Amino acid sequence: MRAFLIAVAAIAALAAPAAAQPKKPAAPVPATNLLVCDPLKLLPGCASIAGSVTSNLGDLWQKIIAASGPDLAYAKAMADAAATPGSKLRSACYAAIILVNSQTSGANLGAMPNPNVITQAEQAAELIDSLQPTSAVIAGCAPAANAVALSVTQLLNILLAAVAVVPK
Repeated sequence: MRAFLIAVAAIAALAAPAAAQPKKPAAPVPATNLLVCDPLKLLPGCASIAGSVTSNLGDLWQKIIAASGPDLAYAKAMADAAATPGSKLRSACYAAIILVNSQTSGANLGAMPNPNVITQAEQAAELIDSLQPTSAVIAGCAPAANAVALSVTQLLNILLAAVAVVPK
């Protein structure tokens, strides 16, 4: 019995220093091109996207308005064709962006008047409406954002990253 206790104590003494040593933090991943790095963080080791995400909802709104309808429709069709759980979430998000894009782009309304002060006030109201927590775009994109541990605005910024915001 005494030999057994000595063996257990020896094993415990050898294991304790190894367990007590703190793990070295992983080296930071260098920032890479957003399109080269996995923007939805589906692959391990992807650099942070924090630098590419705008916190300005006005800029995000301009990206939604400026996004190409055919590009959005094709991305949605690709997501529909993939039919994976993640692609179904992204498809719902694309559908919501397409809806907001078509409603706010004015494509069906003709040329914007000049001066357009009242029109700009309406655009501001639509921005507020469309980015509320219960709006179609936020509700439609929330499951996809949640699946990849991002906020909805981060996900929208990633999905619309190629859309240039041109100041008016």
